[in-house]
Amino acid sequence: MATIHKEERMRLALAVALAVAGGPAAAAVPESSYADLHWRLVGPFRAGWATVAAGVPGDPTVFYFGGADGGVWRTNDAGRTWSPLFNRQGSACIGALAVAASDPKVIWVGTGQVHQRWDIVDGDGVYRSTDGGQTWSHVGLSETRHIGAIWVDPRDPNVALVAEIAELTPGRALDLGCGEGADAVWLARQGWQVTAADISGVALQRAAEHAAEAGVTVDWQRHDLEQTFPAGEFDLVSAQFLHFWEEFDREKILRRAAEAVAPGGILLIEGHMDHGPFRHEGHDGQHPRFPTPDEVINGLALSDGWETLTAVVHPREQKGPDGENHIRTDSTVKLRRKA
Repeated sequence: MATIHKEERMRLALAVALAVAGGPAAAAVPESSYADLHWRLVGPFRAGWATVAAGVPGDPTVFYFGGADGGVWRTNDAGRTWSPLFNRQGSACIGALAVAASDPKVIWVGTGQVHQRWDIVDGDGVYRSTDGGQTWSHVGLSETRHIGAIWVDPRDPNVALVAEIAELTPGRALDLGCGEGADAVWLARQGWQVTAADISGVALQRAAEHAAEAGVTVDWQRHDLEQTFPAGEFDLVSAQFLHFWEEFDREKILRRAAEAVAPGGILLIEGHMDHGPFRHEGHDGQHPRFPTPDEVINGLALSDGWETLTAVVHPREQKGPDGENHIRTDSTVKLRRKA
């Protein structure tokens, strides 16, 4: 193998993506097979430093990367040449990028890198492309300045989780209605000490398996949140889509969530504003009521010791049972308890 000079060593994390994107290995590769490999720079040279890179599963030649102040770039030949894709968007500062596993032409981009600098602009929300980066749509969270990660549902390219809390110093976090644990696992990977609660024992078991696969520790607790609640105070309390198709005291749970926020901490509430393509009638014809952000805040009955950081409504696409994409509207409320 030819000697590769130090100055040619790779400074981007792209080679890691190159190794992963080819698909799962059938067996462990002996260390001797790659012991003589070295990093080398594959470019481009004028995009700032790389903040994130992603490949296309099954295609070892196509990769994307986001720059600190250089937008999004794509290579179709494993890094020999690169093309800029993000020149006409609102922010060139990229904090997160994800390629949908179920449709690699769908790309999600979060603007605003995590580590703010005097010479780097803030982000202006989330963008999405359905044609491999040729065109982009701004899909929301325009007031978000920093996005640290995006997770795309591996079965539905229209569903994504966006981590908009990267500017917070990791501490104690509580995830209410955690389901199978995607949010809780992500928080734990960022260094948070996470407690996660759900009413479903099956969901918690699957969540624990996902945490074990990710190599993180989460305190999984089973609660009917109307009756019992995790003990303690938390620097972040997250309640994502707490809706139920039967009689359900959501305001009571959210008020208890606010009580669990430590001084200086954050309460983050995400909810639906409509049924979207899934119309489901509960028992006796009941169905959830979807409050506006202002109604959510009023229902908390907070003291003057709180400040509202975000209270917005934002649309998104969701695939319905008919296989077609529909527009669904969600809401975000983000509050800080004053120290």
